[in-house]
Amino acid sequence: MKIVGVTACTAGIAHTYIVKEKLEQAARKLGYTCRIETQGSIGIEEQLTPEEIQEADVIILAIDVKISGENRFKGKPVVRMSTEKAMKNTGAMLQSIEEALTKKKTEGIKIMGGLKLSEIKKHVMTGISFMIPIVVGAGLCMALGTAIGGTKVSEAEGTLIWYIWRTGKIGMGFVVPVITAAIAYSIADRPAIAPGLILGSIASEIYTGFIGGIIAAFLVGYTVLFLKKYLKVPKTMQGLVPVLILPFLTTLICGALMFAVIGKPVAFVINALQNWLIGLQGGSKFILGAIVGGMCGVDFGGPIGKTASLFANGLLVDGIYGPEAVKLVTCMIPPVGVTLSYILTRNKYTKAEKEAVKAAFPMGICMITEGVIPLAMNDPLRVIGSSVIATSIAGGLTMVLGIENYVTAGGWFIIPLSNKPMMMAAMVALGGVIMGVILSLWKKVVTEDDSMDFGMEQENGESTTEGMTFENF
Repeated sequence: MKIVGVTACTAGIAHTYIVKEKLEQAARKLGYTCRIETQGSIGIEEQLTPEEIQEADVIILAIDVKISGENRFKGKPVVRMSTEKAMKNTGAMLQSIEEALTKKKTEGIKIMGGLKLSEIKKHVMTGISFMIPIVVGAGLCMALGTAIGGTKVSEAEGTLIWYIWRTGKIGMGFVVPVITAAIAYSIADRPAIAPGLILGSIASEIYTGFIGGIIAAFLVGYTVLFLKKYLKVPKTMQGLVPVLILPFLTTLICGALMFAVIGKPVAFVINALQNWLIGLQGGSKFILGAIVGGMCGVDFGGPIGKTASLFANGLLVDGIYGPEAVKLVTCMIPPVGVTLSYILTRNKYTKAEKEAVKAAFPMGICMITEGVIPLAMNDPLRVIGSSVIATSIAGGLTMVLGIENYVTAGGWFIIPLSNKPMMMAAMVALGGVIMGVILSLWKKVVTEDDSMDFGMEQENGESTTEGMTFENF
């Protein structure tokens, strides 16, 4: 079987390349040929050629976001899945695809119509992938300005540091319009971009914030799709549909709905949430931090962690920075914890696990948690269990201590830009020690001859198509 495919995750950093490696590794073991293109944070790498696409038996799209150039695969058998799906039982998954190709049928494989949860997730993740660079760039400017100019930097108008801080402040104002436009684009392509930007700006204007922007995005996207399907125009005007008619009508309809119907209830809910978070004290703060932290530490960049990250990012955009600090701290704890455990108890790690640890730590200091996934797949109970305990404790303490962070990513390198850098560093260290000690005590001793083929287990087990969509089979 000849396989080509594309991998793309939300941030375009870790999952994109881990999945590529797993697919290619599993294919080699099964005797298949496999070439994977990545669409990561630095753009398209190892781009597939038209000849490779034409000769392929199947196209695998392991993607969490909308990708470029998907029309290249028109008419070819396409299998869609999340990056999370592609990393689990990769060999068995490839065998399921071969079975479907061989039998020329799709028993139990359905292309569902309508609004699916997986589709909603993909659209939101696409929006987040567009949003992250803005939040990072703007957040760094704000953090640098605050670190140098202090809490009263906003009053130092005309100074160089004020210009830096103000640049970041203005940049943050683009977050909601951009995520709205990106989600709308993911749903309905280019005609939805302009209305998305406008509706995102309206969401900011009427104080519906991050959540309001997401709601507006879906309103715009599906309005465009509805109009595409049912709006009939003369042939002489068809060229105007994507550049004039669709953007104008969508903006008109959705703008009115946002102002008159949707905006006020959403703004009320957002305001109530903000007041509740601001009013949290003591034990309540600890519980919130523990929940966000535990979620970040349970699946190492997976859907649960991304949900917590989305929550923290939304609050950051709305001017609440505590949960963002929790996210930063707890995303770095698992790589630090497994590294410390390895140092303490090397005899409890296989050769493959040792190699995984070497990759996990440098990724971890950059806040890329996915390097822990191979270890978690090998020993899920102990790795995930110790991680959740450590991240929950550190997350709760981070909230109670009033640590704030203004940037969504950056790892150790942006700790100096937080409001309490020494305390933040101490929380990462504390969480790492807790996880490292628990994991060291909990983990079983293994022999040097033990080996682990991460993600390849159950190659010969029962095939499953759950979480996969087959097209043109």
